[in-house]
Parts: sequence; structure tokens; C-alpha cells
Amino acid sequence: MGGVFSAEQKAYWLPVEVDRPWQDVWTSSPFARMIAKGNASLETTVDTALRSAFAAGAFALILQSIIFKAGDGVEYLQYLTDLTLVLGCAGSLFGFALHLCLRFLPSLSQSEKTSQQPWYAATIWVFKTVGVDVTFFTFLLFWLLVYSPENYTTSLSLYKTSLWHGVIWVCLLFEWIFATDLPFRPQHVIYSVGWGIIYLFISLIHYGVTGGYIYAVLDWGGAPGLAAGLFLIILFVALPLLHAGHLGLLYVTRGCAESAAGAAVSSGGEAKAEREKSKTSKRDLEAATSGAAAAAAGGQ
Repeated sequence: MGGVFSAEQKAYWLPVEVDRPWQDVWTSSPFARMIAKGNASLETTVDTALRSAFAAGAFALILQSIIFKAGDGVEYLQYLTDLTLVLGCAGSLFGFALHLCLRFLPSLSQSEKTSQQPWYAATIWVFKTVGVDVTFFTFLLFWLLVYSPENYTTSLSLYKTSLWHGVIWVCLLFEWIFATDLPFRPQHVIYSVGWGIIYLFISLIHYGVTGGYIYAVLDWGGAPGLAAGLFLIILFVALPLLHAGHLGLLYVTRGCAESAAGAAVSSGGEAKAEREKSKTSKRDLEAATSGAAAAAAGGQ
């Protein structure tokens, strides 16, 4: 293994290098392979159906978020929950658009088969990684520290807050499990941490402009030490732990899907071989019967 800055290690830190032609990564998934059982055409169709379902869910989530918070104006983009929802949904939608382009635009799908992804595919990869990590973080943070039953007394208020603090994470996680063939690498936690650093500057700029805070626990005027300490814990403890949890979960679920897909392909191949063997035996029997009949007729 080379050093941290060697070409070999950069391939794992940067969202560029995949383990096969990059076009294949965006047009297949473990679950589709499991369903298709070696049928390439069915695999592509199932993969498209899965990706379209998750893209539709992402579009519905972001549309409802905009509708419900239309009155907030520019303040909509000051909250970590809303910013990350937009980022995660963008990853799903742009990823689906790239999948369709690879399927139906020959100039793109038939371009050079290399494991080096172009910049737009790498960007979507980052969006999807950050989206699933940070939406889970906001989900935990809200329900453990912020949620108070007296503030959510109607069905509509519970529905809206559940969309933003739970449903979006579940959708993004399930997309990673069922409809994504991108690697989920431990080194890519740096992008989730980077997103946290970006939000750190957003909160500081908000304080500098308004003198107030976005979240009470991030009060740079009243309790700067608490705000700084909380950010350090989030960036260097919470997000790496959440990323490691997603890494373990995807390792298990994808491993199970790949094992099932391999078993299905193997059993399908064995069944096909048995059918061919049966056909050959039948032809041999018919030939032997015909030969015996001809010999009997010649003897008469």
C-alpha cells in the first residue's frame, strides 16, 4: 500500500475511481442482478424501474418541502435540514438523469470504457454520500434533542416534520441499498465532514449579518464555546460514526444481495445445463431407436 498521497490511495479518497467501467455502475445494482438472474435485459429494466421509483420519491419530497415552506422565503435555505434535503434529493434526481442518458444516448453509453468517472458523475456520487449521512444526523438530532409533543399537535404538523426528519433519510438509504452500485467508502466521510464545515460558515455568516442564531445550540453570541464544541463533536465524532454505520449496513445488505444474485445465476445456469442435457439425451434416444428400427427393417 502506498502513502496517503500516493496515486493508489487517491483513488479511494477522490470520488472518481470505480472498480469497473463507470457506465456499468450507473446502469446496474445488486438488487436488480438478484431479480434478473443473469438476464442482462431484465437487469437493466429492473434497475431503471428502481431508480425511477426513488427519483419520483425524491421529487415528491423536495416539492412538498418547497410548498410547505414557501412562506419562509430565503430563510428556507438557512436550516441544515432543508439544505441537506435539497442536496440528497438532487443526488437522486441527477443520478436518475445520468442513468437515463447512459441507457438512451449511444454517444455517452458507448464512450471510452474506463473506471475513471467524469466530473458530473463524481459530483453526484458526493451528493448521494453526503445526503444519506447528514439526513440521518438531522433525523437523530431532531428527535432526540428538538422534538417536543406540544409543538406538533396536528396530523399535518407531524406529517411535515416526519418528511424532513426521517422519511428523506429512509428514501436515500433504501436507494443506496436497492438501486445504487456506487462504492460506499470509509474515506468518503471527508465529504460529509466538509458539508458540516460549510454549514459552520453559514451559521457564522448568519450571526455576523443578523446578530442572531439559526439554532439555539449554535448561539455564537451568547455561548460561542458551546457552539464551537458542538461543531467539533459533530464533525469529528458524530458524522464519522454515522458514516461507519452506513458502511457496515451497506456491506451486509449488498453482500446478501450479491450472494443471492450469484446463487440465482448459478442455479439458472445449472437448470439450463440440465435442460440441454435432457434434450441431448432425448435426441440420442430417438437416434438409437431410429437406428434399431432401420436395422430391423433391413434384416427383414
